[in-house]
Amino acid sequence: MPLPFWLVANGCISETISLALMKAQASRRAGDERTARRNFEVARRLLEDSVGARPEDARFRIALGLTFAGLGLGREAALEAQRAVDLVPLSRD
Repeated sequence: MPLPFWLVANGCISETISLALMKAQASRRAGDERTARRNFEVARRLLEDSVGARPEDARFRIALGLTFAGLGLGREAALEAQRAVDLVPLSRD
């Protein structure tokens, strides 16, 4: 589950969140599940704050959904994905 390049490159999410997600993914690829989980949890807390501050921003919800997926929280990941789609339906894309 690589982090979408556009989330990082376009400044959609903070460098702190980006770094936590990238560390989580790199740790998982290296087989260090404990460090991966810790970094996913850091990203989760930051993203939940970001969603709370800007609930209408689908980009934060997408990143939070990816973070939930990284934590193995499939139901929560699907809910955030649906919320993002509801905010930016295909007809507006």
